[in-house]
Amino acid sequence: TSTATRRPTSTPTVTPIPMSVDLVSPNHNVGGNGDTTFRWRANVMPPAGQAFELVFWREGDDPLIESFGLGRPTRNTSLTVDLGYLDNELRDLLDPGEYFWGVLRVNEEPYERLQLFTDSRIFRYHGPDSNGSAPSPGD
Repeated sequence: TSTATRRPTSTPTVTPIPMSVDLVSPNHNVGGNGDTTFRWRANVMPPAGQAFELVFWREGDDPLIESFGLGRPTRNTSLTVDLGYLDNELRDLLDPGEYFWGVLRVNEEPYERLQLFTDSRIFRYHGPDSNGSAPSPGD
């Protein structure tokens, strides 16, 4: 006689896709002042409770520790900021000069920096009184 045997059931596992972000605009070594839009492309959106944060930092600084945010964390993939306003609000953090810019993944509540995406670009801030204009989206 034959006896039926049960096969163990297996639960399929879902392998999470590693999140990646590519910076879109402004391009590397572009400068400007005033209203400036920063854009990036993400392969997946952050999970609930997490967001992107646009940050600037100086050469030699650790972007996870020493960078400063240009706006509130967002689930969008772009942020328009008024650099002249931020120059006044951030005091010595944002002065005319060269900065790296990039995107962090952060926990929103409580706030915690989790990851810097490896892509970064240089942005040359001209200062609030400069005649230079903000870069256009394709710059």
